[in-house]
Amino acid sequence: MPEYYELDVSDAEALSVVDENKEVVVTIVKAIDMEEHEAILLTLSVDDEPMSADFTHFLNLSHKDGTLKQEKACKYHLKMFLETFGISTSEGFSLDDMIGQSGTVIIGVKESDNYGRQNTIKRCVTPKDNN
Repeated sequence: MPEYYELDVSDAEALSVVDENKEVVVTIVKAIDMEEHEAILLTLSVDDEPMSADFTHFLNLSHKDGTLKQEKACKYHLKMFLETFGISTSEGFSLDDMIGQSGTVIIGVKESDNYGRQNTIKRCVTPKDNN
């Protein structure tokens, strides 16, 4: 590796954030097993906004340490997410099954001290919502 990089990034600009409450199609571009949290960390890209920043979504797989109400809510949100992205809700799935799948969501925006403004999934639009 060279010790000196001759680069001019003076005109570099941040990627955009999609406006809140907009209905968009997003595609899963990366999935990481967060086994210690019983979750999957997903990276998503907004299909029709090529200059928008990719964003992450923490998908809980269970809520065994919580109340029955939390466990049921977690299971329901997981089901809605899987249905939205056309992933089996009854046969199991792998991380590879998720990558490349697209679904329609309502976009949210959150502010972070470390990362600034970034998109989130506010709500999944399941296929039956579109009928």
